[in-house]
Amino acid sequence: MVFSDLEVIVTTLDTIYSLPQVVKTWSRRETTKLSLWANILMLTNLCLWPSYGILLDTWLLIIANLASIFLVRTIVSAKPIYK
Repeated sequence: MVFSDLEVIVTTLDTIYSLPQVVKTWSRRETTKLSLWANILMLTNLCLWPSYGILLDTWLLIIANLASIFLVRTIVSAKPIYK
């Protein structure tokens, strides 16, 4: 399957948007300014996208969202540890 430029841009931005939060959370060991519910909502949203990618047979969408799920899950799991 040939990916459009828009698919590549969107999935790349979607994957890297939470990376600064993850780096900051782990380096400072602090999550008081992060909303747990907003990150849980984002994680739920990201968990639905791979299913959509499977329906469309778009592996870029699936892989990019699995990477995003990993990053946001890292923030959600750090929230109770680093209060």
